[in-house]
Amino acid sequence: MRILHLSTYDTHGGASRAAYRIHKSLPGAGVESSMLVSRKFSSDDDVYVLKSQRSDISLKHRILSKIERLPVKFYNDSQNFSFPLFQEKLKNSVLVNSADIVNLHWILYGFVRPDFLADLKKPIIWTLHDMWPFTGGCFYCGECSKYEDKCGNCPVLNSKHPRDLSYWGMKFKKRCWDNIDLTIVSPSRWLGQCAQKSTLFKDKNIRIIPYGIDTDVFKPIQKETAREILKLPPDKKIISLGAVVTTDKRKGYQYLTEAVRNNQCNFDVLTFGMQDKNNQLNINTTVYDMGFVKNDTLLSLIYSASDLMVVPSVYENLPQTAIEAMACATPVVAFNATGLPDVVEHKKTGYLAQPYDANDLYNGIAWVLEDENRLNELSSNAVERVKTNFTYAVQSERYVELYKEILS
Repeated sequence: MRILHLSTYDTHGGASRAAYRIHKSLPGAGVESSMLVSRKFSSDDDVYVLKSQRSDISLKHRILSKIERLPVKFYNDSQNFSFPLFQEKLKNSVLVNSADIVNLHWILYGFVRPDFLADLKKPIIWTLHDMWPFTGGCFYCGECSKYEDKCGNCPVLNSKHPRDLSYWGMKFKKRCWDNIDLTIVSPSRWLGQCAQKSTLFKDKNIRIIPYGIDTDVFKPIQKETAREILKLPPDKKIISLGAVVTTDKRKGYQYLTEAVRNNQCNFDVLTFGMQDKNNQLNINTTVYDMGFVKNDTLLSLIYSASDLMVVPSVYENLPQTAIEAMACATPVVAFNATGLPDVVEHKKTGYLAQPYDANDLYNGIAWVLEDENRLNELSSNAVERVKTNFTYAVQSERYVELYKEILS
């Protein structure tokens, strides 16, 4: 059984990391898996680019990415939207032609256009990493439900025109999706329900398969040891935060800032992920910033050094950072919304605050930290939950079962 994964990147960004982990989990289940990407960041021999990896490939990708975003630039709010203009030359790819199943992932920025999929005479699985495949072009739609009927007057674009870019994006996708042998995989129940309600995917076969992580890497490390290695204080309560992008309201850090501002802050903060000078947490406590972390072993140290992790996202598919933290015996505090309840069990592996109540978010942080015995129990429960639901073995078993069903 030959499975080909199509993804713009292999290990750059959350969606690509999830796709790569699916690919990596399959050989252990006896599946021949390969990945075809526009830009390669790993050293994996089973990850391919269409041409030899040269600097001009990277330059071409950057140019196409910028050109593809030009139509969106006509709108005031455009960071959460993409309209497909270009694609790589995939039709003559030996990998594409020899695959039994093509598994799509995040394919934007000049990699794959919808009309290519319409011409691909193979079974296709699309693993959703956001809402883009079934909207007019937004990655997350917020409170908008127009994708359930037809897009236009797009609030994500701040558009007042019924035939805006979202309208044409949905029209283009509908023409392509209608005649495809397409199976949808959603990592979370919430995103699967959204896809089921959408006008583009309402008649498609939709399955729920959660993400899996490598629990040989993400595993508990003695907290004292982790803090000594990272040069963190041994006697302070520390909460961790990933990808602190305060300018992105979807990530919800405005609620954390409000929660800390309105209450006593008796903990330090450990941050990691993509940040810049415009993404500073405005909180009155000590903040240790680990910067952008590429190494999973270092990530597991960060999680293990933390007493808890806070994921204050407003919209989230199935946050891998929450799964990784729990695998390292770190409870998670988040809002009881979108994909978070699939990961966090309220008062068993963390705390699910009322959406989007900043004070209850703080209550959750305080509840986890105030009782050492409770914290230890939450930590043990978190590890067991990951072992039962979010490992490579569990993930690959479910995908192989689906692949066999499609090919039978």
